[in-house]
This record gives sequence, C-alpha cells and structure tokens, in this order.
Amino acid sequence: MNKMSKLLGALALVVGVLIVGVTAVALAQDSTSADGGALTAVSGFAPRLRQGIERLFTPQEKDAALADALDISVDELDAARQTARETLLAQAVADGSITQAQADEMADGNFSPRRYLGDLRQEYLPKETVDAVIADALSLTVDDLTAARDAGQRLPEIADQQGVDLSAVQAALQTALADALQQAVADGRITQAQADDILSHQGDWLRPNQRPFGPRGGRP
Repeated sequence: MNKMSKLLGALALVVGVLIVGVTAVALAQDSTSADGGALTAVSGFAPRLRQGIERLFTPQEKDAALADALDISVDELDAARQTARETLLAQAVADGSITQAQADEMADGNFSPRRYLGDLRQEYLPKETVDAVIADALSLTVDDLTAARDAGQRLPEIADQQGVDLSAVQAALQTALADALQQAVADGRITQAQADDILSHQGDWLRPNQRPFGPRGGRP
C-alpha cells in the first residue's frame, strides 16, 4: 500500500509539473499574439522618447514655457535674445573673428557660409583665373591647357610634357590664392583670421569644382 501511495504521489507530481509547463507555454503564446502589437509600438516609441523634450513640443510652446519660468512675456524673451545676439556679433567683429558685413548679414538672418565663401571665391579667384595661372606656369596658353585637358591629360602629365616641375605650378597657385585673399581682406570681405583659415585648406579653393571651403569652412 505504501508503494502504491508513493507511486500515485510521484505520478501526481509529474502531472502537476506537466500542467504547469503547458500552462506557461500557453500563456507565453497568448502574450506574444495578444500583446505583440503593443510591444512593437513601445519599441518604436522608445527611440522617440530618447530624442528628448526637443521633439515633444513646438518652438512656440518651449518659448512660452521659458518666458513663464522667467516671469516675462514672450515678446520680452524675444527682445532679450535679439539684444544678446547683437552683443555677441559686435564682440565677434571687435575680436576680428568676422567682418562687419558678415555681422550685418547674420543679424538679418541671411548669412550662409557656403554661399558667402562661394561668392568670394568666384569674385577673387574664379576658375578662369586659376586656369590662367596654371597655363602661365606651364608656359602654355589657356586654350592649349584646355585642349590638353579635353584630350584626357591630367595636370602632372601636362607639366611633365612641358618640362615643368609640378611644384612650380603649385607654388604659382598658392601665390595667386594668397594675393586674392589679401585683396579680400583689404576690401573688408573677410578678416585676416579667416584668410589664414582658408590658406590652411587651400586645396579646396584651388579646385574650382569642389566645395568652396575646407573642413572648418562653415565657421564664420
């Protein structure tokens, strides 16, 4: 009888374990099917939460909250921002970081470093001038240089054919660039600090088909 009781007890335990296991699997399957959409939504929403408060409110709402926290009106907040902007621009001009003309464009909200420097290069060192400098260094006419390029020749090949060291061409271009930048400084178009910065990235200026400034060119 004792053996039979033990056998029945063991069987009951096994059945109990099986029931628990099957129930757990069923619950897991139900959770996957019923809550799958909700879990997907949460996983998609999480990245948006990580973007922070900047994406949760409009600029107007953030301005209103800031003005309220400072116990001022939104108009007063805008006026304070404008005053601070004018002060910083004036300081930048005084420091020689930007020209007055650049400060005026920034104050109007119309300043674009890419456009400004692109216009500057077109005015002071356009492609035609670069080609003329290269041709002169190679003892060629601009037409001869253009014809050689159209034939698929690269500048090192043309220089080799002309018996001119490529470094001489590069030196001529560097001189032309330095002269152009000094004229732009004299005209008040750029500061000396900006001219020095451009010279440190001169490769971008000496390739007219490339972007008009170097890695730090976005800085005014």
